[in-house]
Amino acid sequence: MINTLGSPRSSCTYKLGGAETFRASSAKILGLYGGNLQNVAKGLRKYYLADPGKLLCQVDQSGAEAKIVAYLARKGKYRKLFDCGIKPHSYTAMTVFLKSWEEIMCEDLSEFIKAPIEDLKLLPKYKKLFQLIKESDDWPGRKRYYFIGKKLVHASSYGMKGPTFALSVLTESEGSIRLSVKDANHYLDTFHAMFPEIHQWHMETEATYKRDKCLRNLFGFPWHKKGTLSDELLRKLYAFVPQSTVGCITHIAVTRMQEYIEENKLDWDILNNMHDSYLVQAPETEIRECARVMQACMNQDLVSLRGEHFKMASSASIGKNWGPFKAGCNEEGLVEL
Repeated sequence: MINTLGSPRSSCTYKLGGAETFRASSAKILGLYGGNLQNVAKGLRKYYLADPGKLLCQVDQSGAEAKIVAYLARKGKYRKLFDCGIKPHSYTAMTVFLKSWEEIMCEDLSEFIKAPIEDLKLLPKYKKLFQLIKESDDWPGRKRYYFIGKKLVHASSYGMKGPTFALSVLTESEGSIRLSVKDANHYLDTFHAMFPEIHQWHMETEATYKRDKCLRNLFGFPWHKKGTLSDELLRKLYAFVPQSTVGCITHIAVTRMQEYIEENKLDWDILNNMHDSYLVQAPETEIRECARVMQACMNQDLVSLRGEHFKMASSASIGKNWGPFKAGCNEEGLVEL
């Protein structure tokens, strides 16, 4: 497809009811044109460019599903991570692979296990360690510690068992990470020993579903699912409220953004809805204002099922193309503000 500027366009059609969790899905228009723009490989995104004179801005919900899980569960160590501004993916990767970090840094790091969450940032080695964890996925020839930590947080939150977790890691790493079932179970057990409140939330979710035959997300939208409580159905039960709430947050943000663009007659274009993020292009001189408005639309106030108020957060990145910035490789990619 060609736009009015004469440059090629990639398009899709959105199915607003495409997923059980209220997230939109995308596909080819009439089965013929465009493609699935919600599943573009990161390595290919650098070929998606902003129009001349414009820049792209992508706003992502920051650890959204994990944060919602923290407020669905009773207050404990897991929620304390969010209160203290520590990513659960990084903390999990630190704890599970502590011996590896000690070998990499040639230091005793046992104080990180002993210290209360609120004191972690006061430890002298905190910045160095957590920066290494963040960067670990880019180290050639080493295990992707942060990736596994992130996968482990989601797998444990949604009741995944060892064999399924090992297969999921193998699939999403495109075969580069092969975990034994023994290791997968050990990682899952370690997570639940750290955060027992997650298992407690699982039991509460099951009890609610057995009683009401229905679950509701944090916007009040219902979900009914018949069937015996198999492992597969239980995983769907645990995932419904966090995933559907995140999807609804993005839908609301996109709607608010479009209303803002129309009301103010702006030359801004909404380009994509990616479940937990959305993409907009705007003139270069207005891109930072665009980012501010996008985040204001995304950072919504929520109330947990226990009546606890909390606010969602987001991060904004801007660039000439949709791919992530990489020095010497993709200098015009998205850079976080």
